[in-house]
Amino acid sequence: GSGFAVSDDGYFLTNHHVVVRDECKNIAIKYNSLNGEGKTVAYSKDLDLALVKVEAPTPYFGRFDISALKAGERLVALGYPVEEFFGKEPTISEGTLTNASDKETHLRNDGFLLVSVPITQGNSGGPIMSSNVGIRGIASYGFETDTVEKVYEEKSGVSLNLSSINLNFMVSGIRAYKWLKKNANFINLHNSDELKIRANTQEIAEA
Repeated sequence: GSGFAVSDDGYFLTNHHVVVRDECKNIAIKYNSLNGEGKTVAYSKDLDLALVKVEAPTPYFGRFDISALKAGERLVALGYPVEEFFGKEPTISEGTLTNASDKETHLRNDGFLLVSVPITQGNSGGPIMSSNVGIRGIASYGFETDTVEKVYEEKSGVSLNLSSINLNFMVSGIRAYKWLKKNANFINLHNSDELKIRANTQEIAEA
């Protein structure tokens, strides 16, 4: 799984399904080439979020972009998918916000956004960034064509015949920011008011 620091004093955000997978009891975190052990201090199953604390400073952390969502805006995902294929270095993938609604549908859970950014196993919990180099969302889950067709038929009774597609979803960064404000107000969060730059994909990756 992936994740990112949200403050300078050891708080990390990732997916709830990452920290509960295989009944894990210990959370190992690699940050800035250093290894540490984390403890879950807050979580939301509905938003698939988990806040993890490490007893160490984290001077490099994410700032949330909480500006109004716009369909078609460019997004960049960072994470560590399938180490056996891509190696131990972070990977970068690019796409767009497919639409600006985070309301529940047959496939989308409430608080999630549909994106065209490629997401695969290991990306879960990783940051999805805006061109302002702000956290726009957190990679969470996806569906392949056959699953989409099955779910839609179960929900609506209508059969679909889709071409090969993947539907990927991220937790809304705005929802995550509000959740942290409510459930972890001891963290000194930083938001998009401080984000004045616009960056290309390479610059976002380097940041």
